[in-house]
Amino acid sequence: MSLRRFLGPARAIVSDPGLALGILWAGISLRREYVRHPLPELLDRISSKRSLREGRRLEPKEIARQVDRLSPTLIDPDWGPCFGRALLLFQFLWRCRYRAQIHFGVLTDPREPLRGHAWVSLDGVPVGERIDPRGRYKETYCYPEA
Repeated sequence: MSLRRFLGPARAIVSDPGLALGILWAGISLRREYVRHPLPELLDRISSKRSLREGRRLEPKEIARQVDRLSPTLIDPDWGPCFGRALLLFQFLWRCRYRAQIHFGVLTDPREPLRGHAWVSLDGVPVGERIDPRGRYKETYCYPEA
């Protein structure tokens, strides 16, 4: 069975079937690892794994776009959309040999209810975010530290 046939209806939203399969596999392994390890240990494990992609180097924006398309089916609903997306993006960027950072923060506007957000950055610049979270959220944790 071909990968395109395996992906079925999802292939219409997937521009790179090999990338899609890698993200799907990363998502499955992430769910398994998340249950077994506390967050700091999980992040250590993600960032220490060797690259799965030895061929062409994918662009971070394309990786983020594909993670956004596939993550709703991979992310545990209890994680919340940004936490699960950030973990998956962080994991796959590391697997593609990018030294990404994952950030967690809380909303800085005192008129708003307390809310958190998670995002991923490369060289301090958020990847795949529609609005830059650095202005709205106060960072409370970053891994790995700069």
